[in-house]
Amino acid sequence: EAAYCVKNADSSQVCACLPSIDSDEARITYEKNGAVILQWNASIYPPAVASALRVDRADLNSDGKEELVIATMLSTSNGMGIEYWEVRILFKDQIS
Repeated sequence: EAAYCVKNADSSQVCACLPSIDSDEARITYEKNGAVILQWNASIYPPAVASALRVDRADLNSDGKEELVIATMLSTSNGMGIEYWEVRILFKDQIS
């Protein structure tokens, strides 16, 4: 099993865990203060798995609080290297 995590400033982290290095599905886990808050399955691009998880913060609804923006790379094209991503938003401990 391989795990790739992104730690956030608020004592939370998002991890992508793969059953094997060539798996195209990851178990995404959102943890806060050491407790698992959410888990879901997501497709992920195996050749780029170490860079296929992105986590950013943005105030998407102008309420003054930043939501987590969590993205997993689905694939990349040959030649021009166009990347395809699935983007999810974590809002009030729920995933879109």
